[in-house]
Amino acid sequence: MAAEGASSDYFRPQDLALFKRTAKLFGVYIAVRRINKASLQYIGVDGYRPKLIDCKAKTAKSDVTVDGKRYRTAGLVIDCNLLRNHLAEAFGVGKIAKAQDAWTDFAASGRLAPLSFYGPDGKPPISYNHGYSYFTEMDRNSPHYGCIRHSPTNATRGGKYVHADFDLYAVVSPDSAGNAFVREERLGQPHSRSKHQMDVQNYITAQLPGLVNHGEQDTFKRDLDDELDLFHPDGSTVEAVIGAAAIEKLYATVFKGRAMRSAKDDPRNKVTGRWDRV
Repeated sequence: MAAEGASSDYFRPQDLALFKRTAKLFGVYIAVRRINKASLQYIGVDGYRPKLIDCKAKTAKSDVTVDGKRYRTAGLVIDCNLLRNHLAEAFGVGKIAKAQDAWTDFAASGRLAPLSFYGPDGKPPISYNHGYSYFTEMDRNSPHYGCIRHSPTNATRGGKYVHADFDLYAVVSPDSAGNAFVREERLGQPHSRSKHQMDVQNYITAQLPGLVNHGEQDTFKRDLDDELDLFHPDGSTVEAVIGAAAIEKLYATVFKGRAMRSAKDDPRNKVTGRWDRV
C-alpha cells in the first residue's frame, strides 16, 4: 500500500497539535487510522456531526452526479441503496464491496429509516414515535441529496449530516505494551478499550466534541490493511505507518510484540464486564 500524503494532510493543524499534546500528557503512543480527508471540512461546522459507534456505514470519498446534477457527498455517510448506481464514483471501484457490506449491516440495525418511510415528495412524516435515529436526505434540491442525517431526538426532519471521526487503532504505554482491555457495551454495540483509552478520548473530545467515539481497533480485531499516523509520547514525533508490513514491524518493535485481538468472531469477544488480555 502506497502512502498518500503526509500525516498533516489527515488532520487540521489544531487536531494535529491536540493529538501530540495528548500523547505527551498521558505518556502513550497513539495510533490513529487515517480519516477520510474530505470529512475535515465539516469538523465543527454547524449542521454536521462525527459518526457514532452505532453508525458503521462508510463516508464517500467523492461527490456524485445524479441525473446531471452534482451533489456534495464527499466526506459524508451516504445511502448506498439510494445511490447504488453511483457507488463507483462515490467510493472508487476497489472500495465498493466494503462500503456495501458496511451499509448492509447498518441498514439492518433498525436505526435507519427505510426508503419506504418517506412520502412521494421525499419528505419524512413529522413524527417522533418511530424508533429511527438516522434518516436519508431525499430532497433533490439539497446539496447533500443521498446523505445520512443523525437525529438524537428522533425528529424526522432535524438532525445533522454525518462525517467521519478519528478512529483509534491503538493506545500503548511504552512501559507496558501488553494488550489488556475490557469488553463492554456502548450505544447497544459491542465495545472494547484499553486502560488508557478513556483518558485519551475524554481529553480529546473535551476540545473536539465527538471526534473520538470508541475504543482502539487492536482490542477487537486484527486488520493490517490500513494507514495509520503514530503520535509518540515525546509530544512532537508523528510517524506515518502504511500497510501490513509497516504495521507488523511497529507491533514487533516499538510495541514490543504487542498482540491484537485475533478475529471479529473470536468467542472471547462475547465476554463482557471484565478485563482481558491477548
